[in-house]
Amino acid sequence: MKLTLYITGIAFMFFTACNPPVTFMSTVKPLGNTNIIKQGSVIYALPKTILKIDVEARKTIYRKGPYQAYTEKYLDSKEGVTEDKEEWSISNIEINSYEEIDPEHYYVIEARGDFRSNVLELTREGLILSLDPGYYRSLPTDLNLAPQKYEGVVFPNVTMKKFEKEIRDTAYRIIETDTAMIRIPYLRTKTIMKTMDEKAKDAANFIRLTRRRKVMVLRGKNGVFPEGIAMETAVRELTGMEEEYLDLFFGKV
Repeated sequence: MKLTLYITGIAFMFFTACNPPVTFMSTVKPLGNTNIIKQGSVIYALPKTILKIDVEARKTIYRKGPYQAYTEKYLDSKEGVTEDKEEWSISNIEINSYEEIDPEHYYVIEARGDFRSNVLELTREGLILSLDPGYYRSLPTDLNLAPQKYEGVVFPNVTMKKFEKEIRDTAYRIIETDTAMIRIPYLRTKTIMKTMDEKAKDAANFIRLTRRRKVMVLRGKNGVFPEGIAMETAVRELTGMEEEYLDLFFGKV
């Protein structure tokens, strides 16, 4: 037993002495300063942190109603939009970060001897980055905050009454006789456009009429109450008509 251990120990020392320790030499250079990349070299890049800032902006459009100037006169209110304008506000900001290659920090490792690197481990840790361009994301660059023209009709024509009216006035027809010229009066009818004041008054009257009709539906006309869906539909339609006319005075946002 003792002899066997002694021989084994000598043999281990012999083979160890016959195998010298593994050594290698390496140099790290910026890739731009390296003209020739030798076989076995390792190219890597240092990372840089990119901040992606997503800003959510909200555009609010204000349009005054065509009868805004008569709101206080016919509806006894000073509320509503008084001028056409647009406002921008930031509703949310989100900041995210990710890594990508720093184009100013490419390096090459030139090694002689048995060189073993832990490139994969360093890549997983984010200390160096892969050179595969498909590994990284690209940021969208389409951002348009320029003022946009509002398309469409802001205030549709919902007026129930005509915009024109008929008036009668007295005109004269001249008849010439042998001895004199006679002026004979007669009535004539002509159509003229209503003024904005008159149109606003008609709209305000229709708002009050719509409100009275809605109250009649809810209270029952002649003791008859609409049932179920009929009641709901009637109230919804009357409310919608009232809101359309109110927009003519208070405007839209």
